[in-house]
Amino acid sequence: MDLRKHIESWTSKELASFLKRKKLQVLHLEANDFSILNNKRITGSSFLHISKDDLRRSGLELGPIIEIYSLKEKIVSVINRIETNPSAEYEKDMIYYISQIKGKIITNNFDKRKLMVEGILNSNESQFIREILCYHKKKSLRSFRDYNENSFQTAIELILPSNCYISEMRLIVEKIPKYKYGFIDLFLCDISCGTFSAVIELKLFNLIGLLSGEMGRWVGNPPFKSLIDLDKKLQTESEEELLNRNYFYWSKEELKYKSIKVKKYIDNGKIQLNNYINILKKGDVSQNEVGVFDERINVETVSGKEFIYNLILLICPTKTEKLFRVFFSVRLTSVSSIMVLIN
Repeated sequence: MDLRKHIESWTSKELASFLKRKKLQVLHLEANDFSILNNKRITGSSFLHISKDDLRRSGLELGPIIEIYSLKEKIVSVINRIETNPSAEYEKDMIYYISQIKGKIITNNFDKRKLMVEGILNSNESQFIREILCYHKKKSLRSFRDYNENSFQTAIELILPSNCYISEMRLIVEKIPKYKYGFIDLFLCDISCGTFSAVIELKLFNLIGLLSGEMGRWVGNPPFKSLIDLDKKLQTESEEELLNRNYFYWSKEELKYKSIKVKKYIDNGKIQLNNYINILKKGDVSQNEVGVFDERINVETVSGKEFIYNLILLICPTKTEKLFRVFFSVRLTSVSSIMVLIN
């Protein structure tokens, strides 16, 4: 839940409880002041829109009016800053304000990672992107020579809290003529109740595959200098040029290296994500021909409610930050009527 909605959900009693905590600002309020606020049924929603005239008409004295209005303006400015620039939510001062308003203190790395997951599930993955970029910036360019999707997935798993995701979540995608399995790279689940989830599909464009695409043939052991030159070139290219590049990848079906346009490779990822989301909608495989088939999770059908799955296509091709940001922006959204809970 975002900060505005969180405050708007407060009842009069919850608003009074927040004001009594005196977390963001010292308030010299007395019992009678809280009685006035309660009798006037000032809730979190009305608090965000209240004016000095409204407070004056409520019967409050001048001192409480100034203090309450000043606090309201401070909170509204925090909300506006986050809504204008979602990435501001993860700045040090904003983390403090949010923790004080929501009544939870963000003091350690695990708490910050939980906040990052909450951002992903609310369509704000800016902090997640920064963490991934920070991790890979520490690596030398040479280490990207043989960097593969398994290495990339391990890096993502190190960044995420261990109790909020399922790795390689198994699906049955076909039963006839024989069983065919599909595996979701990472299934990210709301730690608190499991109602909001994200399917994370990892796609890696490594330097050798991109260099091979440029050469028009698979180059298994290129000179290191050619990789350095390619990395520099990638940083100067436009989005259109990047998407139109050729890329060589290993085809598991044909057991050979194949060439494909970068954009086509991404589009194939979208198709795969759509297929997976349609299978997730089926729920547990015991009730359907296809569906979730993984002993690590429980799938509960929830009638009358819909839960959004945010589908994020993650690609970390090289040390090139621009290339990563271009491809990370690919997003799909779908709606499901199942709730998946991690055991």
